[in-house]
Amino acid sequence: MNKFWIGLLCGITLCFSTAAIASNAIQGVLFPSKITIHNGSQVKELSTSTGMTVISYKNQTFIPLRSFTEATGSIVNFQPATKENGNLNQIEVFGPTTLAGLNLKSKDGSVTLGNLNIDSRDSGSIKVTGGTVKINQDISGKQIVLEAIGPDGSIRGKSEFVYIDNENINPPKLGEIRLFKTLLSYAGSDATFRASVQNIENVKLNSKQDLNQSGITKPFYGMLVPPSGDVYSIAERPVLPFNFTLMNTSDASIEVDKVPLSLTVYKGNSIDSINPIVYEYKLPPLTGKLAPREQFEISIPWYLSDKNGSIQPGNYVVSLKLPKQIQYQKDGTVTKQVWDVTLQYGSDFGMNIKK
Repeated sequence: MNKFWIGLLCGITLCFSTAAIASNAIQGVLFPSKITIHNGSQVKELSTSTGMTVISYKNQTFIPLRSFTEATGSIVNFQPATKENGNLNQIEVFGPTTLAGLNLKSKDGSVTLGNLNIDSRDSGSIKVTGGTVKINQDISGKQIVLEAIGPDGSIRGKSEFVYIDNENINPPKLGEIRLFKTLLSYAGSDATFRASVQNIENVKLNSKQDLNQSGITKPFYGMLVPPSGDVYSIAERPVLPFNFTLMNTSDASIEVDKVPLSLTVYKGNSIDSINPIVYEYKLPPLTGKLAPREQFEISIPWYLSDKNGSIQPGNYVVSLKLPKQIQYQKDGTVTKQVWDVTLQYGSDFGMNIKK
């Protein structure tokens, strides 16, 4: 029996809804079949008698991709076409070997990493550039951190970022397996790895900072630090993380009023009305109590994409937007005070982006 099927044909049909486009209509023939898949000692059967559809078209047989891959012990991911991914539906198949390579679970169990891409250099340094990750729990508002650990337990290196492919366009969902890119450099081939999942905003104790050092401001010491390097490659760094810290340098606990924060990127060499805004990332207001030497730590991402979906090589200015004054109240006092915001390295940074 003939039946019209709407959609692009791509070798093995995929069990997802796609937009109907009349010019892409094809005429296929329903093809009653039983497919037997032998995978080692395991045998799986797929059959049209149990409701699966098989089509014959131009002497080729087409079966649902998801049914086929899952029967072979694989997993398939699908992302619909968008302008950011070239207007092509994205289909990824992760086979049994890849799944078996997922062997590095975070302490909280929310993600499992594996299949790390490790590049050894002549200088003796080693670089991890990517891998595969499985999402075991919701990680919204959090970030993955990958560390290289020496035999003595010391941290030899920490990832600048862990970017799950297209996470800013298609946030990772529970149960998904995705590829990720990272940048982790360390020395010594005897290192092992540790994965953790952290909140984008953290409060941590800074016991190492010399509060008597020149330039340390009171009652807060703020600093925005750009990623390492002078020129940034889109191919190597799909995201540029900017780390913002605000430390309590007083001798009393301090309650900080809400502080709105956002990272804004301008095209060009300066911030003015001529240069357009190409990116803006707004964070939840910064607020809460800091004990002496405690600090807010926030990693703010610039995904190298603009409003058109792709960033162009050239010069940009990245600016952290925050109020000129921050209100706070010290423990044991009844009145609020004001701190005139000043950051150690300023709040604006010029960035040179290349392909």
